Amino acid sequence: MNDLFKDILNMTGVRGVILLSFQGDVLFQAFNAPPGRKPAEMDWRPVVQALLNIREADLIYEELRLYTRKTPAGYLVIAMEPFGPAAMVRLNCDLLLPELKKSSSARGLKGLFKRKRSR
Repeated sequence: MNDLFKDILNMTGVRGVILLSFQGDVLFQAFNAPPGRKPAEMDWRPVVQALLNIREADLIYEELRLYTRKTPAGYLVIAMEPFGPAAMVRLNCDLLLPELKKSSSARGLKGLFKRKRSR
């Protein structure tokens, strides 16, 4: 899963990536710096309910920018600096969505998060 989000996480200004299920569970998280509060400890259900009919959103705060995108697996939330590379993040998400869709439809959602076996 880290390989899918590697390009986004390597962008200057991107702080981290969270993938939420449609029920509000944290399926994946990766940060360039530790967040102030652990995402798995937060209640994401109200956020998911607010995003129910939204395909994508760009929320800009004083010290943080959140880009959210609906995916076949749930909601992708990308945290970045307020003046972070939003256009590049959108482009990378456009490229990433077919991979998420292919992975989730081919093997089910569990297939996304299985470790690769070495032979």
